[in-house]
Amino acid sequence: MSTIQYTLIRLFDFGVTQVITNLMANAVKFTPEGGEIRLHTFVTELYENGCELRVEVTDSGIGISPAAQEKLFDVFEQADAGTTKNREQPGGRFSWSNPNRGTNRGDGSLGCNFSMFAIKRASCYTRKMKKNINKKQIFLQLSLAICIVAVVIFAGMLIREVLINKQSQSFYNALSERVEIRPSNQENRPPGWFFVPYVDFGELGDIYPGIVGWIKSDSNLIDYPVMQYTNNNYFLEHLPDGSQHRSGSIFLDYRNKIDFSDKNILIYGHESREQEMFGSLKNYRNQSYYNENSIMYLYTPEADYEIVIFAVYLIDSQTDHPPLSFSDDDDFMGYIAQLKQISFINSDVVINSDDKIVSLCTCAYDFDEARLIVVGVLTER
Repeated sequence: MSTIQYTLIRLFDFGVTQVITNLMANAVKFTPEGGEIRLHTFVTELYENGCELRVEVTDSGIGISPAAQEKLFDVFEQADAGTTKNREQPGGRFSWSNPNRGTNRGDGSLGCNFSMFAIKRASCYTRKMKKNINKKQIFLQLSLAICIVAVVIFAGMLIREVLINKQSQSFYNALSERVEIRPSNQENRPPGWFFVPYVDFGELGDIYPGIVGWIKSDSNLIDYPVMQYTNNNYFLEHLPDGSQHRSGSIFLDYRNKIDFSDKNILIYGHESREQEMFGSLKNYRNQSYYNENSIMYLYTPEADYEIVIFAVYLIDSQTDHPPLSFSDDDDFMGYIAQLKQISFINSDVVINSDDKIVSLCTCAYDFDEARLIVVGVLTER
């Protein structure tokens, strides 16, 4: 770690607030997702006529090279003009108003402790407070500064959240354009099947080797490829093209057969407040929503299916897991009866012993490790 000697600067009105706001904004800007930002304020020394107030902003950003640190706090200096466009390069940006325009309202010192690609980066601001300053004013100014910092942090997190979600949705929107809508060639077409999606699994399989199906809801809130891997962890944080992203993919349990011939077919997806991925499954807790959206569709290389939903329930993922198979027909029908008993919705869908079911699984927040399961009977069309 290299240390820069503090440099005295003059502060003008609301200097403390501006400095803290700029430091925090810079920390938010250059700290990667999953990083850490801390704000500390404390009195370092007491004098007969006042005190010395110290504010520290620490983050796990990319750091600034020692050479750039020498000019870091010059007026309108920036460590690296390309940093804001390329965050893989060391650097940071501190843009201060001209310190010479202030009056003798107080002296401040600004310093930092950085290293190239440092794990921790700290920016410190120290200001000597004169005794004749009203304590209430100091408190109000600090409170305002903290509020501004909170707003900056929240805004940064919100912007990052929006950009991350937009990235995944742009990918899936482009992918869904590969699905064609074609007239059904069935003679006895059921309602809603006059036009059906056509998925070229041969073409998509060459691009996305893990694709095994496509799932779609009447509301179009769910319209995604179904992937499968050798474990249930990979597609929790990877898009179908293999790129890492927290939205992940909709995926089939690795223990299920890719021809969807198991008695219980488990399909997983992340919950989302924006109702992306499997975020809309929580709507099925509402009876009226279920009544209007009781059918989903599953397309596979071998056949097309309807998923007729009949139960919605919660489990504790640490102690309960939906079974993939059953010992016999009685075991299966007993399981169906139990699901209907604990379901959030009432359904008159009839399930037979030779039927197959699909369990759509996502996160819930009713309690720790809660999972919401939406279950439907699989009917080939």
